Amino acid sequence: MIESKNELFDNLMLGVCLLGTLSAFGPVAQAGESQPAYTMTVIADRAQGDRVVAGDYGQAIAQIAAETGKRSDQFAVSNNLCVAYTKLNDLPKAEVACSEALRISKEMYGSWYDSDRKRNYHALALSNRGVIRAVSGDAQLAREDFLRARRLSDTLAAPSENLARLEAEMTQTVSSRVSSR
Repeated sequence: MIESKNELFDNLMLGVCLLGTLSAFGPVAQAGESQPAYTMTVIADRAQGDRVVAGDYGQAIAQIAAETGKRSDQFAVSNNLCVAYTKLNDLPKAEVACSEALRISKEMYGSWYDSDRKRNYHALALSNRGVIRAVSGDAQLAREDFLRARRLSDTLAAPSENLARLEAEMTQTVSSRVSSR
């Protein structure tokens, strides 16, 4: 059975990016859960990411707002706001923050000097936006984001894990429809 949106929010997992090394925790099955949780990736060592990882979403958002204009790493700010708002189930604000992270990462990625870090940041932002789209019920756009993120970065686990989760849900939905006929 497909989980409700509130259950999906409860089952979001956070990946962690520390000191520039990009990694996401592997899927962890939670009590009564048949599939791994969606994974969102946080820049933990910047822009209140440690608070987001700790689950202090409101505090992280308030602190980021208080420090606006004082930060040079706008990607981390936007990315971490995206995750915090998603975890608070404020999808309109999450979408705005995630769109800003994508804009920033695209500018970084599209610059003359291309690096793995820039591709990973863009993939990270795409994967996080894919989670927002998945929990909003837009499976096709979520799938596109996860696929694009996976093509950009083979070092991030989150896009592949999230794609697997989404495809399992899509298969389950189709199976439920067929069996109810």
